[in-house]
Amino acid sequence: MRLEFTSIYLFSCLRRQAFIVRRILRRIATLQKEHTLDNHGEIYQRRVRDCLILAVKTHQSMIRAFSGVISKAGIEFYILYLITIPLCAATLCMALQNPSFGGILPLVTADLMLLFHTVAGQSCLDESLEIFTAAYSTPWHLFDRDNRKLLLILMMNTANGLQFKKGGASLDLSTFVSQLKVCVTAGLTLYQAFSGLEEKKRER
Repeated sequence: MRLEFTSIYLFSCLRRQAFIVRRILRRIATLQKEHTLDNHGEIYQRRVRDCLILAVKTHQSMIRAFSGVISKAGIEFYILYLITIPLCAATLCMALQNPSFGGILPLVTADLMLLFHTVAGQSCLDESLEIFTAAYSTPWHLFDRDNRKLLLILMMNTANGLQFKKGGASLDLSTFVSQLKVCVTAGLTLYQAFSGLEEKKRER
């Protein structure tokens, strides 16, 4: 239950702060319209610099909050990820061997839990990547050297997005799809192995 609330907090916190950063970057485009005749002037550059500094600081606070959530819930997610694979594989194998097997509920429950968290993680990744797009869409060609450096820092920090990673497993939809493939492959392999053993016993 704790991991579900963590995922909700992670998504809502990141979405809110990412929205703030994108809104600050959109404000820079508004400044361009307000200073149409003075795009290279000192007042315009100073206001752009203030917006960029605020955007960088907001993004840094978002990274700190994200890191804190990972340190608290990362181990729980990784354990859930590791448990789900053998559980799903064993359940699939037993269901194939015995169609009347009624233990399919743990398989569905584990997959739904993992899907819930991966959707939240994928949403966090998408939201953070949109910051990079918003930064690239700013009128950077009008910025002076210092403002371009600030924008470059922000773009470098947001180029890869924020991914929930622990022990080589990332909390996104690609991980969920690969996990399902591993579960199905392992389940079919176990089923074939047990079927071969049963056939050998019958031959004897």
